[in-house]
Amino acid sequence: MPELPEVETVRRLLTPIVTDRYITNVRVNYWRMIQSDHDAFIATLIGRTFKSIDRVGKFLIFKFDTDLTLISHLRMEGKYIELAHHEDDSRYARVVFEFADGGKLCYDDSRCFGTMQLSNTAEYMEKTSLNNIGPEPFNIESEHYLFDVFTKSSRPIKELLLDQTIMTGLGNIYADEVLFLSHVHPELPGKLLSMSETKRLLLNSREVLDKAIAAGGSTIRTYHAAKGVDGKFQNQLYAYDRVGQPCVRCQTPLAKIKVKGRGSTYCPRCQINRALPLVIAITGAMHAGKSTLMKIASDMGYPTLSSDDIVRQIYRQPTSLPKLEQILKIAFPNQQLDSSLIMSAILNDAKAKRRLEKWVHPLVKQKTLAWIAGQTASHVFIEVPLLYEAKWEYIAQYVIGVSVPYDIQKERIYQNFKHPDLAFALAQTNQFPIYQNRVDDLLINNVSLSKFESMAHTAVKKAIKVSVKIAQAANF
Repeated sequence: MPELPEVETVRRLLTPIVTDRYITNVRVNYWRMIQSDHDAFIATLIGRTFKSIDRVGKFLIFKFDTDLTLISHLRMEGKYIELAHHEDDSRYARVVFEFADGGKLCYDDSRCFGTMQLSNTAEYMEKTSLNNIGPEPFNIESEHYLFDVFTKSSRPIKELLLDQTIMTGLGNIYADEVLFLSHVHPELPGKLLSMSETKRLLLNSREVLDKAIAAGGSTIRTYHAAKGVDGKFQNQLYAYDRVGQPCVRCQTPLAKIKVKGRGSTYCPRCQINRALPLVIAITGAMHAGKSTLMKIASDMGYPTLSSDDIVRQIYRQPTSLPKLEQILKIAFPNQQLDSSLIMSAILNDAKAKRRLEKWVHPLVKQKTLAWIAGQTASHVFIEVPLLYEAKWEYIAQYVIGVSVPYDIQKERIYQNFKHPDLAFALAQTNQFPIYQNRVDDLLINNVSLSKFESMAHTAVKKAIKVSVKIAQAANF
């Protein structure tokens, strides 16, 4: 959707095109977008001369030689295309203005979401769709206005920035950029914002919009301000549309979440949601020592959660048995859960394994996030063996990885599992060696239990200390 910089670019491009041009005819090919009386819409515009174009937020305001105003919102794909009289209308022409000089202007909109509404100069701000929009960042004199509004709300700050009744001009692209530059997590509740954060949000809103306007806006996917016109600001984006790419500040891969249905790209390390406890994730190979780390953290008084325990809880639910049978194409004897059948199925059928992960991973993630949100401790520890395969690393501010030599792992599995051959074969499918260079602290468990416990205790204390420093740096 075109945002303020794109609309401002359209205004600047259109102004010299329409100024002083006399309308001889108006053709409407899609009446649903006209928010005025249909007969009056055409009759009122014929015989008028365009004089200027203003902009309010994302609305274009066409003014004429009489006390008449046309309010246009481009929505998703709207654009204006100038053509000569002899040329065919643009492909998706919804409204066509014909001029006395022989030219014409097509409002082109493939999605048909745009709107047009007539008003008069005196009343167009009060009696139209503009009557409840907030001020633009450029017109807000002090951060105190935003601070007073934001801190009265429990809504996520991303949602508040997109609320055009509070401040108009920011859409999804530029809200992501402003939050990134301000070191603010998109899900941080407005009520937790500090005055300094609010000031950064306001200043960065102005700066981002100024730079985007200077660059002609952003051309993202299918939107162009006009035929053959590309914006350049997408080449300067730090966050939006860069999920998985390294953060320009700390090199952490950018993550993407949904905030009230809107995709939001951010840096998990530079933008920490301090409404939640700091999360330390423990991952690694099977029987490498992850449970030892979790026990130490628990003994120190920190809440702990194992994703494997959540999986087992899901599997035990009565409704899960038929689901597992359907996904894995197996049958449990006497309708009793059999882990050996599950392991055999995912070892022998890669597609079945992917189907299982597609079903169970979102359930585990949902329960994990809900658990984290319900904790009040400063830190929590989660054990997620498939942290990187499931692309969950953004959940944690710090990751401890544990590796174990092949022979030691095999010995432990054969000592502890009911079906050791299956368990060991499954352990060899673990992808941790590919990702272990991405953890914050890597432990190699090739020592005695007492020595590893000492290593683990040191690692847990280090994780707590470093994660606090990370959070402090993120929050200035």
